[in-house]
Amino acid sequence: MIRMGIVSDTIWVWDAGLARLTLVSADGHLAGISRFTGLRPDAMPGQTIPLGSFPTVEGRYPTGELLVIGIPFNSHQPSAWKVLEGMTTILGRFRTDGALEKVVVGVPLVRRCLPIILGMQVGLPACSKPLEAHASDGSGAVLVTTLLSGDSGGSYSVTRLNGFGDTLFVRSYPFRGVTMTRQRADSIRAKIASPGQSGPLVDALRALPLPPVLPPIRRVLLGRDKSIWLLEQGLGNSWLILDPEGRAYCRIIVPHGVRVEQGQLDAFWATSSDADGLESIVRYRISTN
Repeated sequence: MIRMGIVSDTIWVWDAGLARLTLVSADGHLAGISRFTGLRPDAMPGQTIPLGSFPTVEGRYPTGELLVIGIPFNSHQPSAWKVLEGMTTILGRFRTDGALEKVVVGVPLVRRCLPIILGMQVGLPACSKPLEAHASDGSGAVLVTTLLSGDSGGSYSVTRLNGFGDTLFVRSYPFRGVTMTRQRADSIRAKIASPGQSGPLVDALRALPLPPVLPPIRRVLLGRDKSIWLLEQGLGNSWLILDPEGRAYCRIIVPHGVRVEQGQLDAFWATSSDADGLESIVRYRISTN
């Protein structure tokens, strides 16, 4: 699995299978090669490792460390992850010698969202799982968690962290949830498996009780200027934008079929498809006047 990115004027290329980082200068010349043996998945000789078991490099710090995301309870993950329990995913800062230097953010394991069915751990549809976003240069991250209270809503918390995992602030916002109607529940259960597919596991999944309300936030982004973007539930393509201190700045409605990829307080970049399915990148300006 290959991933690429840019830090300053240097292109980095990550080869997960070899745990190798290649640096290419702005003029196209090789600038260096490093091996991060601590990020190589654990496996027995000759054992085939599923692609999803590899830690994923999300970015590179200007000082050379790697920003890496992994799944700690996966048996093939590097040993550095395995001491971190109670998390579904970990975003960590790895030194150039491959050692885990710091956990930047851990996404908590919400057991009600990952029930064990017939001996298998499965994801419960429409469950309010924690959401995470981070800057590709490792300069910060944001974590959104939801607390339901009763059958009509609750609150969600926004936690901002710096590149070393230190908490900058935690803010809580109340919400009134979108009710899980019978029609919505039927639609969610119908998507659990392909039409006509059946079996004990599929039947058990479709019989799981669904939450009384839908998750309040569908996506979260950390903006270029460290603004926080929250895609709200039930309001079309509505984004609540928080300033870098976590204060509500504005709310925007994005056109249907447009997917926000990156943003800042005065603009955002998105992908959009035309009638022929051709995709383009579009920049939108935000005006609060």
